[in-house]
Amino acid sequence: MLAHDWRTSSAWGQGAPGVRLSRQDRLCSYRRLLVRRSRNKVGDSQSDQGWLPKLGGEIFRAAAVDMAGRALTAVLLAALALIALLVWRGGSIPAWIALAVVLCVTAIAFVGRQKRARDEAALRREVGRHNEYSRHLQNSLDALQRVISGDVDAEIPFFLDQAVLEPAQRILSEKPAEKVRLSVLLPDDDNSQLWSMRWSAGHSIIGKLKYAKPIAETLARHAFEDGEPQYWPDTTEQTEFQQNPLASAPMHSLVSIPIWEGDEILGVFNAISSEKEAFDDAEQTFLASLAGVIAVAVSVWHQGQEDAEDSDRGPH
Repeated sequence: MLAHDWRTSSAWGQGAPGVRLSRQDRLCSYRRLLVRRSRNKVGDSQSDQGWLPKLGGEIFRAAAVDMAGRALTAVLLAALALIALLVWRGGSIPAWIALAVVLCVTAIAFVGRQKRARDEAALRREVGRHNEYSRHLQNSLDALQRVISGDVDAEIPFFLDQAVLEPAQRILSEKPAEKVRLSVLLPDDDNSQLWSMRWSAGHSIIGKLKYAKPIAETLARHAFEDGEPQYWPDTTEQTEFQQNPLASAPMHSLVSIPIWEGDEILGVFNAISSEKEAFDDAEQTFLASLAGVIAVAVSVWHQGQEDAEDSDRGPH
């Protein structure tokens, strides 16, 4: 399961029992939810910024979690113990012992500063990553609103591929050797027992068009059947999992999130990686939020398909 309360994030699309929210209402509700999350994340980051420098500034505490710092602290304590023993016995303190104490204190201070610099750099990277996630979600919502309102001449399929999935795939591909692929799977129109890959990023065009795996034989069926997000940090540990021999890269991690329309599950949003344990808590939350945007777009597209079918049938 994802480390994320999916029901909380999907409440924007549910409304009161028996009430179906309009497209604009769902989009506005999801936008408010995203703003609340962004504010909470910024607040957490600001509190961390006050805590980490304090931690890094405490020399001995910083040294206690660093191998070099531990060794220097041990030498310093030994030198101080020897000085105390000499003073207690009334002897003089050799110059080399005093020099050793000064060098140890200086070295420990240096190690503490280095650790603080590493912690601050890691914090900046983490805050930058969250900001990038928030920007993409905001841009996706803005673009979706323009598509729905007709301000831009673009279809939902183009929007999902170009404005949502492809930028997200680039953001999540942090390691040069890692291959991240995103896809939206819906039951096939002609055979509801098979998956159809409607939209994707990172998958080849041929692979996307030929994708027709039985739903019951995929790990994604759990999210589709249970209605809950699923995360497999190592797919090779799943006895029911089989690698796709035609895939351009093996799948070692999988996040699968159901796509809701009211009380109905239309399909799943999958994120796969060639690396094991590829998606941490922040990435899982980002994917769950992205699934909300995708759900709105797919719902609009699905309703349009149904309206077109009804129009083709004509009045009875």
